[in-house]
Amino acid sequence: MSANSFHSITVPGTQVVKHVPITGTLFVCKEATARFKIQFNDGEKMDFEGGFSIRLPEGFTRVTFYNLDETTEVDLVVDFYAGDSTVEFNYVRQPRTRTKATEVSLGSGDATLLRGTDEGNRRQAITITNTDSANNLRIVDAATDTAMGTVYPQSSWQWETDADIKLLAPSGAITAQVGEIFYRT
Repeated sequence: MSANSFHSITVPGTQVVKHVPITGTLFVCKEATARFKIQFNDGEKMDFEGGFSIRLPEGFTRVTFYNLDETTEVDLVVDFYAGDSTVEFNYVRQPRTRTKATEVSLGSGDATLLRGTDEGNRRQAITITNTDSANNLRIVDAATDTAMGTVYPQSSWQWETDADIKLLAPSGAITAQVGEIFYRT
């Protein structure tokens, strides 16, 4: 029996498929830049991503990686361990995120909706900064139209949520900066 060894492979977006000759009974995907399909020997293709592992008692001698990027422009990078170790690896996989920054200008009495999802990804957290020097900005729950809080002039409001929320300028025009963190799939 051999110990698990670390490997890193890149499947170019233009290639889509990459065969890797490697022997073992345990495969642990430490991290991957995107979801992918994997096939052991000539077995069934299965969905895989960073943090997944599989033990195949019958073993494998070849692993095939399938880049699922349909544009054939984005490389798939997979970091993994493979071998015959009886030690299982457990990874706490931190989700990948991306940021989105916008500036919102509202006239007196105007509101705007900030969706809890963007490009199919859920929001993790939001920061709203009221850059106005005199007028308050109201935060409203979009589902119930209930006021949730007020961002006073020259202050910020932070919250971890994927809920849809509205920004409302109740008593005068304002400009606000919105910073959002979204999970990536």
